[in-house]
Amino acid sequence: SGDENGYTKDDASINSNPNVIQPNIDVLPHNADISKYIFEYDAEQYEDFIVFHEDLNAFVFLVPNKMITVTITTTDGSHKSTTIKILGKYTSK
Repeated sequence: SGDENGYTKDDASINSNPNVIQPNIDVLPHNADISKYIFEYDAEQYEDFIVFHEDLNAFVFLVPNKMITVTITTTDGSHKSTTIKILGKYTSK
């Protein structure tokens, strides 16, 4: 569970962590295959304060007041991409 220092990477802490950000991707045209994109980010730079859940395409923030930069890139050969910044901020209990 969380404390003033945040959450840890162990499963129990991750499962109880409410600080989950799941970007809502709207791919146009709407008949496009929305499964063909990837999230690119500096996993090494962010390893101490986020965990990425591939099955949910969600970022779990372990500590408050951290920002990550993520580039979402298509893998269908069109090479379209956009970059977003996600701020993980929560208040104490």
